[in-house]
Amino acid sequence: MKNPGVKDHLRRIAKKVAKKAKAREIKLERYQEDDERVDKPQRSWQMRIEFADSPHLGSSVIRMDGLAVGYTPAVPLLTNVNLLVKNGRRIAITGPNGEGKTTLLRTILGEIQPLAEK
Repeated sequence: MKNPGVKDHLRRIAKKVAKKAKAREIKLERYQEDDERVDKPQRSWQMRIEFADSPHLGSSVIRMDGLAVGYTPAVPLLTNVNLLVKNGRRIAITGPNGEGKTTLLRTILGEIQPLAEK
């Protein structure tokens, strides 16, 4: 004969699991019915730069040698930027907030004058 204590132990565990599941189900129902629930924000924009069609420019599209960008010469955001982007290539500009990504793009577009270049 098998030990009856094992069955009682398993029943207790099963009851505990069922009780937790029911509590989670009730919590989920309350959450779904709540009017003050906030949905995860959706990405509302994506930066995209498109250049107009232009005549063949050669193999290099963007070339930077020793470029410095920023708003004040005493405190540039980026210095000594060297970059060569060839025709048909894609690049990603990443980094922490406030490090000069947008300022670099504005400089490339000609909206901001570079602080220095070779």
